[in-house]
Amino acid sequence: MRLRLEERVNTYGSHLKQKYGRRVFRAGISTGFDCPHRKEKGGCVFCLPETFTDSEIKTDMSPLEQLELIVPKIKKGCGVDKVLAYFQDNTSTAANPEKLRKIFANALQHSDVVGLIISTRPDAIDEDVLEMLISLQTDICLEIGVQSIHQKSLDLLRRGHSMKEVERAIRLAEEYGVELGVHLILGIPGESLEDMIETVQYFNTKKSVTQLKLHNLIVFEGTALSQFDREILSRIPTYEEYVELLGKIVPYIGKDKVISRFFTSNLARSGSAIDAFPGVKRNWLSRLESHFNECDVFQGANVG
Repeated sequence: MRLRLEERVNTYGSHLKQKYGRRVFRAGISTGFDCPHRKEKGGCVFCLPETFTDSEIKTDMSPLEQLELIVPKIKKGCGVDKVLAYFQDNTSTAANPEKLRKIFANALQHSDVVGLIISTRPDAIDEDVLEMLISLQTDICLEIGVQSIHQKSLDLLRRGHSMKEVERAIRLAEEYGVELGVHLILGIPGESLEDMIETVQYFNTKKSVTQLKLHNLIVFEGTALSQFDREILSRIPTYEEYVELLGKIVPYIGKDKVISRFFTSNLARSGSAIDAFPGVKRNWLSRLESHFNECDVFQGANVG
């Protein structure tokens, strides 16, 4: 019997509907400031900031102005009632807490915003930031880019942090009761299937990590990654290889974790990806659902 993806996996859409009792969508906006890792050390090899937010958003717009621009389009296009203000680009906690408080509070002034998602780096989280976040008294998910628990991969991607900073960020989040989402890249050149399984198993044990965002590695033109040797780039999974990879890894993700993304998106708008996946995200998810049915894949099936 064919099952929907939501019946095999703890999807983000199902999680939000259960939590809020209605359809809620992420609205990607910007703090307006840059990533310090990019400014100081050139940034991660795969990063192309302009793919993160709506092309009409300008960095000098306040969060409220950005939301007033994009929320009507989201509600019309996606048929949702409310949104989560998603500070998606760069390192969204890379400022003093009082400045951050004003930025995040400004987004909360929009009548359709029910909470915040704040994307950042593990080395840009400290006690002062967390105290400020909980003082906002709203739903908050703090997303941290980790990509892998293996130092060889962090070095290849030029992440500029180690697992020491990741472990500290997780520990602080647990102490302050702040929910965490973690970005992971599957198919990093040099990683084995066992390496990737070790990464998701590590986060199975972290209670504050409630969400995993799974990404395929995209090579954007103009990034440091696009200058890598072709032999290294050839090891990045193709679309079908990536779908099969998801089928092998998802069973090792705990059933209590929300999988809030399966594919890196925004390729159609940027038009700057090399060897981009064919089609659109809707078709990717349909193919993933078919593959999971063909192979009888269930999230958590291999978790003891």
